[in-house]
Amino acid sequence: MPYTDIEAPISLEHTRAHFAYEKVKEALINIQDLGKKNEFKSWAVKFPSMVATCGLLQTSSFYKEKKRELYIILKDWFSRAGFLNNNQDLLEYLLNDCTDTHLYILMTEESIEFLSWVKRFASILAQSTTNEPQNSNQGEQND
Repeated sequence: MPYTDIEAPISLEHTRAHFAYEKVKEALINIQDLGKKNEFKSWAVKFPSMVATCGLLQTSSFYKEKKRELYIILKDWFSRAGFLNNNQDLLEYLLNDCTDTHLYILMTEESIEFLSWVKRFASILAQSTTNEPQNSNQGEQND
């Protein structure tokens, strides 16, 4: 049953946001190249709208092949939320095991809700991880 592992005192929206923040932060820390960070952000921003337009199955297939880091973040969320077992692959589940139309629609809606947080945090964190640290002597004047 989905959402069974999520603690009650925290709202589902808060849990989504926290999970997305941690996963995006982790992914961006592992990406050293500035161009790759910007690419990650760009594809993260597109992810929820691609699910809404193309469908969860088609978009998952694309992201698994082309943007694996983002696919894994979504797969991990579905595992955390109880849709998948920890060792289950999202794409294989959608292709072979998700035969209930209502569950597929719920998963599509859930992915859009969750990926909206991924999109927000990728935009914020990609920018903050690419900024150079400020010089501690910034306030001093050079004569």
